[in-house]
Amino acid sequence: MSALTGHVRYAFNPRQGASSNGGYHIVLDQPLSAGRLSREAGDALCKRAAAFWGLERGNPDQQPTCTSCLKRAERYGVTVSPKGVAA
Repeated sequence: MSALTGHVRYAFNPRQGASSNGGYHIVLDQPLSAGRLSREAGDALCKRAAAFWGLERGNPDQQPTCTSCLKRAERYGVTVSPKGVAA
């Protein structure tokens, strides 16, 4: 199995505010299938891309802030590209 990679994207929330789920997520460059977890390329580690209101490129130097994405990246060995990937 080859190493999994991802890049950072910003998720907007239609009601952006202090308690919103907007933030920087890890988006996969390759599909991931591990037990019950299944994600396609372009999905965030925490949930599928279709579940977001929108995923934008944002600042390529931004670090991910989603704790669920960070925990899953560590668990499944996903390497995050520091400069992002043009998609």
